[in-house]
Amino acid sequence: TVHRKYSELQFQFKREQGFFKQLEQEKVELETRLQESKGFFSKLQTENSVLNERLKELDDSRKHVTSLEEKIVCFEQDTAKKNESHAVIAQYKAAMENLTLRWARKRTN
Repeated sequence: TVHRKYSELQFQFKREQGFFKQLEQEKVELETRLQESKGFFSKLQTENSVLNERLKELDDSRKHVTSLEEKIVCFEQDTAKKNESHAVIAQYKAAMENLTLRWARKRTN
């Protein structure tokens, strides 16, 4: 029976040894996956930083476009005012010419 007990213990030891080897192999695989995940996470952080920088550039561009649009509106308003002024000046000149002609006719009559 001692021999039998020894055989049982030896079998149990080999089974536990196999289980331990399996656990060691799983640990190595998990550590490998962890390193891969860390690398992937680092890559994602880098991409996130790049995207944040691009978003900032886009926001700056949007502000610049808004500023240009405001300048265009101001320019259009100034142009409209100048056109109105030119029209008033043209009317004034026409009125002056008309008055001059009327004055000249009255002098000749």
